[in-house]
Amino acid sequence: MRKLSVIALSVLALTGCKVGLDTEVNLSDILAQEHKIVQGNLNVEVTSCSTSGDSRQESKSLIEAKKKIPTIFKNAEFVECYRKDFDSFAHFTIPIDVGSAQDPINQQNTDVYIYSNKKQKIIAELKLTDALIGRINKAKKDLSSMKFNFSVKIHRTKEPINVKALGVFMTSDKGQTTPMVYEDFEWSKSKYATFKLSDVAVNSLLAKGKHPLLLEIDYFEKNK
Repeated sequence: MRKLSVIALSVLALTGCKVGLDTEVNLSDILAQEHKIVQGNLNVEVTSCSTSGDSRQESKSLIEAKKKIPTIFKNAEFVECYRKDFDSFAHFTIPIDVGSAQDPINQQNTDVYIYSNKKQKIIAELKLTDALIGRINKAKKDLSSMKFNFSVKIHRTKEPINVKALGVFMTSDKGQTTPMVYEDFEWSKSKYATFKLSDVAVNSLLAKGKHPLLLEIDYFEKNK
C-alpha cells in the first residue's frame, strides 16, 4: 500500500480539507442482480487551483492532491480544478459498484459500493471497503480537520415505493430539502431525490463501513 507523506498531508490540511463524494444512480440498478459501474465525483478542497503569480501554473496544494488522492481512493482520476464561491476544489472521479448483494453478477472490485439486499430488507446502502477506511483513517491522523460528506442522487422506479430513510437530508426534484432521521415516506411524486448523509451518518459510515440510505418499512420489525 502506498503511503501518504506527512508533507503532502500538511499542504492539503491548510484549507481544512473538505472531501465530498457524490454520485447519481437508478434505483433499478441498485436492485438489479447484474452489477454495473457508475461514476463517483470526488471533490477535495485545496488552497487554490493556481499560483498567485501565474494562473496557468498549478498550485502546490493541487499538485500534491493530484499525486496523493489516488493513494487513498483506488482508481481516482483527476478531472479539473475549479473555484466555487471562495473555495477551490480538485475534482476527481472514482468507480462505484452498484447492484444487489444477493447472488451478484459481475460485481467489480472497487472502494465504494451502493447495493440492495432483499433478504435483509435493504433497498439502498452505501458501503466503503475496509481497505479504503484504513487508508482514510491513516490520512485523518495527519488531517485532523478532514471533513467528509456523501450524497447519492437516486432515480426511482416507475412504480411508487414505500421506504424508510435513515440519517439523511432528502432533496426532492423540486429542490425541497427534508431532514430524515428515521422517517417512513411514500416515494411517488419526485422522479428522483438526493440523499445527503447527516454528520452522524457520516461518522457511522466511516466507523462501520456502511450506512443504509433506504430500508423497507418493516425493516426493524423483521430484524429484531
